[in-house]
Amino acid sequence: MPHNLNSSSANSANIGLNHQPYPPPQPYHHINDGLQPEKEPVDFDTSHLRGAPAEVEALVHNIKDVAQQFLYHWRTFPIILPPPLSSCTDGDADTLVRKKHHLRDLFVAPSFDELDAVAVDSKGEPRRLTNKQLESIRERG
Repeated sequence: MPHNLNSSSANSANIGLNHQPYPPPQPYHHINDGLQPEKEPVDFDTSHLRGAPAEVEALVHNIKDVAQQFLYHWRTFPIILPPPLSSCTDGDADTLVRKKHHLRDLFVAPSFDELDAVAVDSKGEPRRLTNKQLESIRERG
């Protein structure tokens, strides 16, 4: 669930003598470059409540009012990507020699040997099962 970090919507339970609301997030780009995300209030449709008891309608409308104060969705959320490696130049931009890029150089495959990593202790010795683990195996198989 998105959480607005502006001081106007900070959690009032956490604001006290020792608690300050979170500072506003720092953008990675300039404010005037037109690439700021735009928030838009969430609109809740309550037309399906027609015919419901008055207290239910009042409760739902109160929840709707509170939700519309704090919840929002992003109308626009620009994603700013770094320049691709193929467009970056090493050294002079006037050189005619093009650097060849290979997939193996651009993507480093992750290691999938997590099981080996958790099966040994810090000294490289195999980990022993604890008494609780052994008991669980005896009971459940």
